[in-house]
Amino acid sequence: VGGASRRSGLLSLCGDGHAVVTPCLECTSTDAALLGAPVEKLKAAILSEEAQQFMGERWPQAQRAINFASWAAKGDAGLPFVGPALYEDEFEPYVIVDRLLVPWFDEVLTGYGRNKALHTLHMF
Repeated sequence: VGGASRRSGLLSLCGDGHAVVTPCLECTSTDAALLGAPVEKLKAAILSEEAQQFMGERWPQAQRAINFASWAAKGDAGLPFVGPALYEDEFEPYVIVDRLLVPWFDEVLTGYGRNKALHTLHMF
């Protein structure tokens, strides 16, 4: 999430029970220059189709509630997050949230399959 000031700013957005939904991307090329790239470069990579939603072809429902193209087209270059997002079945966003306001992750939900989606449902 960047430096201490960025972290502080993101955490301030998590007040009043809000969560910050972050984009989760994967490169469509072998361009390692996108790893750790500034937000502006990531947005340009989405628009040029050099990057796409993580697991978008194999499991599109996990991030479907996030409109990546709309987020990439926004001019807020300094904001590394998307929102607002509405819950959809099987939605598995990557979030920044105050851990004191989130239900504990159920230890029964181990392995692969719906564990993160169910936890997200309880957050919404």
